Amino acid sequence: MKKPFKLIIALSLILRGVSPTFASDSLSIEGFLSTKKIKAEKMLDGIFYTLNTEGVGEVPRQGDFVKIRYVGKTLAGNVFDQSPVEEPYVFQLGNGQVIEGWNKAIQRLKMGTKVTLYVPAHLAYGSIGIGNIIPPNSPLIYEIELMEVLTKPQYEAHLRKLEDKYRKMFDNRLSQQFDMDKKHINDYALLHRLRVNRTPSGLSYIVTKAGKGNLPTTGNKVTFHYNGMFLSDQIFDETKDKLPKTVTLGDEKLLAGLEEGLKFFNEGAEGYILIPSKLAYGATPVEEGKVVIAPHSVLIYQVQVVSVK
Repeated sequence: MKKPFKLIIALSLILRGVSPTFASDSLSIEGFLSTKKIKAEKMLDGIFYTLNTEGVGEVPRQGDFVKIRYVGKTLAGNVFDQSPVEEPYVFQLGNGQVIEGWNKAIQRLKMGTKVTLYVPAHLAYGSIGIGNIIPPNSPLIYEIELMEVLTKPQYEAHLRKLEDKYRKMFDNRLSQQFDMDKKHINDYALLHRLRVNRTPSGLSYIVTKAGKGNLPTTGNKVTFHYNGMFLSDQIFDETKDKLPKTVTLGDEKLLAGLEEGLKFFNEGAEGYILIPSKLAYGATPVEEGKVVIAPHSVLIYQVQVVSVK
């Protein structure tokens, strides 16, 4: 359940001189319930509900940490959000993490309660809505199960568990992407008959024409020509008919893979640097003028070093 930015909504309404449509919210919900022949009870503030399973014990209070399962729907029945079955949603009541309709309604539910809420727009996403997902002034339906009220230590333990889970998922995705990149680089090298060397970082390179002098190191100024290409050999950037590029190694003004690769090319050397996406732009898409680079793109640089100083 994404935070609704209630403060932003309120300020926007005030600045535009718009009054919240509280009355029409309530009427639209009542009309919907009447049309669907749903017998629902009315809470304060225009929220209606049907009780599916009644819970036991005390109700949570403002500031409590609660664990719930939920499904969010429009009045048309379209599901726009829900909690995964294996991972209930945990948040603090009254801390601005959820829509105000939840804060008001959940404080009236006992542990174990399963309820269907009909929330007016002014207690959800107001006259702004959410893009093309939730239209402005939309009452919403939520099926909610209040599972547990957590202590602060339990809540903090939950956050640590989530953080660990998502870190592992992220690392696993990076590892899978890296394996895929290495395969693409191998395939490219075979197709172009390049006998490349691979470094521990996953970078591959080949010197096709030997240069002279020492290899460049951090702090050296390297001037070079290049063609930047995709695996399809389509050129996305080049210095052809332009001045060569000059950089100081270590200034971090180059892609990590290109900077590492240039250290294998001395003055006059030519060849290829094959860069896995994690040493290029990673998951970040690039759009600069006519240059468009998709996320997780392997990049190929054909380089010619002019000088090393």
